[in-house]
Amino acid sequence: MGCFSTQLGEGTAFEAELAACINAVNIASDKGWRKLWLESDCTRVVELLYSRSMDVPKKYEEAWMQALNRLQHMEFRVTHIYREGNRVADALASPNVQSNLVSELLYQDTIGVVNLRLH
Repeated sequence: MGCFSTQLGEGTAFEAELAACINAVNIASDKGWRKLWLESDCTRVVELLYSRSMDVPKKYEEAWMQALNRLQHMEFRVTHIYREGNRVADALASPNVQSNLVSELLYQDTIGVVNLRLH
């Protein structure tokens, strides 16, 4: 289990999720990992990964194709996770994130702390 944060500049939430997935695949591949389970709170990204579709914004086409090629050499699973279950990613998206907050949220995920969705 791990996390990372990267400056992306301006873009949509979808583009941020897409870039995060591409980065995660690249990191896993570069580390020689052969198994990867990716969770995303963006259903469109999950659908793209399931279908291996190239229906991505033009500026991501090359990186996306490379990520899909890397996935062919891995045992890969992608699942949708609700935003409430993805608190680490939400924290990392903040420009002023504190490392102790990320560590605490990772720890809570590890021990199975429930984060309820209240309407």
